[in-house]
Amino acid sequence: TAAHVETPIHPMYAFFQAAKTIETPTGSVLMSCLECKIAAEEAITSLIDDRNAQAAAVQKFACHELLPSNFTASCDDFLSLYLPTVLYMTWEQYTPEGVCKNKIKACDSVSMSRMALMSKSDIKGLSCQSCSGMQNYFKTMMNRRESIDFQQFAIDELKRSVCDHASILATTCDRFVTGVVPRLFNKFADINKSEKLCSMIHPSC
Repeated sequence: TAAHVETPIHPMYAFFQAAKTIETPTGSVLMSCLECKIAAEEAITSLIDDRNAQAAAVQKFACHELLPSNFTASCDDFLSLYLPTVLYMTWEQYTPEGVCKNKIKACDSVSMSRMALMSKSDIKGLSCQSCSGMQNYFKTMMNRRESIDFQQFAIDELKRSVCDHASILATTCDRFVTGVVPRLFNKFADINKSEKLCSMIHPSC
């Protein structure tokens, strides 16, 4: 069978690959990939279904709080007409595959092709097992080499994309990022110690 290998190994991919695989009706897939696909599908569906409420919130802020009162009527007319459609088109562009493989690096090509052959009921039936496995991995992630490398990657990326453009605040930004990222990882590990986490994410668990 095809190996779950990506070359060169991206720090984010190495981090998720260390969570190991889960057996499915179509073969083994990365546990992180299965859990990401479930979460991404639910999130994208929720965003699309909730687009009118999102549009209303943006419209209220932009037209009634941000802009001067003489722009309120025209702003309301414009955003009420176009914003729900814009949000729909925006969220429609996102797919679980694009998010999980290209953005988050939680999937490899083998996992994606095998999950494409699985039914929705197959995937749903494995949700509790994959969530439990990922939770156990995240509980111990702070002691793993992959986590240390991922943290450093996150720090370097934030410094490059944010702090390098912060002009006179660059040094302060560097210190902030260096201090905050490890704390966020620690907090995430602590959250995963809750025994009720998977039942909160997947009510059927």
